Amino acid sequence: MKNQLLCAGAGSAALLISGYLCTVITYPAFGPTVVTSTRLWNDYLLLYILFLVFVGTLIARAWPHRMLWTGSAVAAGAGMCVLVCLSLGTSLTGLETDMAVRAGKWDRQDTRLRGGATAGAKILPYERMPLREMTEPFGAGGRIAWPAVCVADYYGLDSVTRAARRP
Repeated sequence: MKNQLLCAGAGSAALLISGYLCTVITYPAFGPTVVTSTRLWNDYLLLYILFLVFVGTLIARAWPHRMLWTGSAVAAGAGMCVLVCLSLGTSLTGLETDMAVRAGKWDRQDTRLRGGATAGAKILPYERMPLREMTEPFGAGGRIAWPAVCVADYYGLDSVTRAARRP
């Protein structure tokens, strides 16, 4: 029992400390939106689920053996597991189609930006192609500037501007 509590405490501390350090490291890039960035939360989702399974296993092992598991407790646990899996799975509906459409648009834009940079252009228009709430240049009404700087650096441009039409 003591070892199990020690493992659960160490796992909790590791999760909290690593989450804090990741937030501190990414704060310069994301600013105050680091707390609500979908990308960051999704990056740690699998680790979070594994941690919850680990803690649940420790709690179940520490549960007094004299207490009998009833059918309702097992059904409630199974129902909760199904509910969590379904809620995570719903975010994936339509993702394949969205990604295929975005990939085609991105390929056309990539060709245009590479061609413009090769031809000596220093400033080119960039069309946003958001995919589920991922950070994009000119996202949040243009208040988030760093993705546009990254795009310009990637293509060897001085800057990119918001495109008026789709490429």
